[in-house]
Amino acid sequence: MLSDLKSIAVKATPIALDIYDKTDPTTLLSSVAVVVSDPSLAEEVNLEWAAVFPEMRKWVGNRVAQQGFAGKLKIRPELYEVTLDFDSLDIARGTALFQATEKATRIGRSFAVGKVQLAYRVLRENLITYDGQDFFDANHQHPDGTLASNLINVVRANPAAPDVAEAREEMAAAVDRLMANAILRDELVRSEEVRKGLVVFAKSQKVWSAYEKLRTEKSFGADPNLWQGAFDLVRDFKPRPGTENTVDIILATPNGPRPAIFVVSREPQGLKFDTSKEFSSRYIPFGMDAMYGAGAAFWQTAVRVLP
Repeated sequence: MLSDLKSIAVKATPIALDIYDKTDPTTLLSSVAVVVSDPSLAEEVNLEWAAVFPEMRKWVGNRVAQQGFAGKLKIRPELYEVTLDFDSLDIARGTALFQATEKATRIGRSFAVGKVQLAYRVLRENLITYDGQDFFDANHQHPDGTLASNLINVVRANPAAPDVAEAREEMAAAVDRLMANAILRDELVRSEEVRKGLVVFAKSQKVWSAYEKLRTEKSFGADPNLWQGAFDLVRDFKPRPGTENTVDIILATPNGPRPAIFVVSREPQGLKFDTSKEFSSRYIPFGMDAMYGAGAAFWQTAVRVLP
C-alpha cells in the first residue's frame, strides 16, 4: 500500500498545487495585506516598516538605514494544515487516485481561501496596531505624533438598511477620511488610482444590497451614478457580533500600504499521507501544511462606517 500512496501523492500533488495557485486569481489577499516572504522558518519575524515600503532619497553624507517607525513589527508564523481522508479500499477498487485527487483539489482551494481569511482577521477582529490602539479606533496616532480617527459616524433612517443615497454619502465620507489619513510614500496619487483601489466589506444582506446598487446602477433618476464600477464589493458572511450593520472600506492603491502584513515562511509543498493508519483503519488521512503569519499594519488604509 505504501507504494500506492507514494504514486497517488506524485500524481495528485501537482493538481492540488495548481488549484492552489489558480484559485481566485483576483484574490483579496493583495488588497488586504502586503505579502512578505521569509523562508527562514524563524520562530518570530521582525519587520521594519521601511523594509516593506522603502523610498528613494538623495544621497547626502553618510548613508543611513531608513527607519519607518520607532519599533519593529513582530509576527510569529505558525503552522496551518488541511487534512482529509480516503477509503483504503479504493486502492483495491482502482478508484483511489480519483478519490484522492478530487479531495486534493479541495485542499488546494482551502489554502488559497484560508490565506485571505487569516489576513482579513486584522479587520474582522479589530486587532491592535503599532500605536497600541484597536485597528478601528478614534484615538490613533501617526508616526509624527498627530492624532487621527478611522471611524466615521453616520446617520441612517434605518441603521440596518441604508438606502442608495445614504450609501453614496457614506462612500464620499470614507474616501475623504482615507485621503486625510493617508500615509502613502508616493506623494503624488492619481484620483483614478484611488477609485480603482477601493474595496468595500458589507456584513449583512441589506447593507450589501444598498452598496451593490451603488456599484452597479448607471443613474438614479436624472442623477448619474458617479460610483458605478468605482469600487469592489465583498460580503463578509461571518462578521463579529455587533458589527453587522457597519461597513469597512479599504484604500488599496497600487503598491501602497495595506491594513495587514502577511508573512509567508513556507507555502504548501505537497500531499502527505499518514501511513501509520494503514493497519489500524480503512481511512488514510492525507493533507498539506504551510507556515504563515499575519499582523496589523497601517490603520490609515481603512475606515469603518458606524451607523
